[in-house]
Amino acid sequence: MAGIDQNTGIPGLEELIKACIDQQPLAQRKMYECHYTFVKGICMRYTSRQEDCEEVMDDAFLKMFRNLDKYNAERPFKAWLRTIVVNTAIDFYRQSLRSISSGTIDEVPQLAIDEPTLSDLSTEDIMKAVQKLSPAYRTVFMMYVVDGYNHKEIAELLQITEGTSKSNLSKARLKLQELLLSMYRNELSPHLFKYTLPSNL
Repeated sequence: MAGIDQNTGIPGLEELIKACIDQQPLAQRKMYECHYTFVKGICMRYTSRQEDCEEVMDDAFLKMFRNLDKYNAERPFKAWLRTIVVNTAIDFYRQSLRSISSGTIDEVPQLAIDEPTLSDLSTEDIMKAVQKLSPAYRTVFMMYVVDGYNHKEIAELLQITEGTSKSNLSKARLKLQELLLSMYRNELSPHLFKYTLPSNL
């Protein structure tokens, strides 16, 4: 009986990959079902519309199946798959938005929410606000904060300057805090904000 893969918890992952490479429909369906939630979670962070999320998911799975023969079993499978999904989301972003607003960090007003305030919110609450960011801000924010890319890597992948990447990250953080205050004003403690936003926000 096939063992359980320690990286994914999926029984017989190696055998499943081989079957997918051989284009066996049942194996491909099993692979899709096993990783659906994982892939969708990443796609949802990079997109704001359900149809966009589904398009990125479809493209990511297609790329996964096409490149399974290149997978190195010494690397955790989910880490390999995450790279494919993130790169697919980046490709989608580049195709849908050819230009990103530029600017300098000095132009961004400073707003800070103390850590105790953020702890009042769940990860789900914060991600709802992230999805309301513009594509330019959301993509840089996700790449830098969640997926660990540095500004040089972001600039190369998105075909922008490092300064624009830094600027968009700073503006994304500012806008995110505005959104959190607007969306969860009742749940947060107003006195913990170092800066009071206008009441109409």
